[in-house]
Amino acid sequence: MQSPEALYAGTTVEATRLAPADLGVPRIGHHGFCRRSYRDAWDAYVLPRSAVR
Repeated sequence: MQSPEALYAGTTVEATRLAPADLGVPRIGHHGFCRRSYRDAWDAYVLPRSAVR
C-alpha cells in the first residue's frame, strides 16, 4: 500500500501530532476534528495548513 503522502508529489507534506492535552480535552478520538465541538481546533490547526489556490 502506498503512503498518502506519495499521492501528493510536488507538494510539501507536514505531519503534526497533537495530544488531547494540547487542546485541553480528555480525548480526541478518531473523528475528533470532524465534531462540531472541535471547530476551534480545526480552525487553528487544519485550516492554516490547507492548500489554497
